[in-house]
Amino acid sequence: MKKYIITVIAAFCCTLMWAQNAMPKVGDKVPSFIVKDANGQEKSLADLCKGKKYIMIDFWATWCVPCLKEMPNVKEQYTKYADRGFEIIGISEDRSKPTMDEYVQKEGIKWPVFRDQTKIAALYGVTMIPTTFIIDAEGTVIAKDLRGEDFGNKLAQLFP
Repeated sequence: MKKYIITVIAAFCCTLMWAQNAMPKVGDKVPSFIVKDANGQEKSLADLCKGKKYIMIDFWATWCVPCLKEMPNVKEQYTKYADRGFEIIGISEDRSKPTMDEYVQKEGIKWPVFRDQTKIAALYGVTMIPTTFIIDAEGTVIAKDLRGEDFGNKLAQLFP
């Protein structure tokens, strides 16, 4: 029994270490991914980043209370910096497309939002939401998990 418990604990720790290692860190390149837009057309991360200076990849959901609390700030920052080369790519962990679409429309979200049908969160090692990555045009992580004032301050630094 003792040997079984040690094996289970070791497997659990290895799983946690793998998840942590899979998540891109500041300075790392993020993995590419492909999503389908509302018309069913495939879009790569490179397509979505084209012509932008900095991009925030935002893993969120309509059922995530911290995500919803941060949404007014995210909308404010997007409005402030979108015309200067800032983009947000929303990756929703919602299971229901109609629920996600209704929220996006009701909130007037202007950036592209996609349901995570291809396991992008797993590719990025995301184990909880909200999780965000700010990347540059080459796909290098500049910052992670910034919210509130820290998020606004980082964008002000990137877009002086």
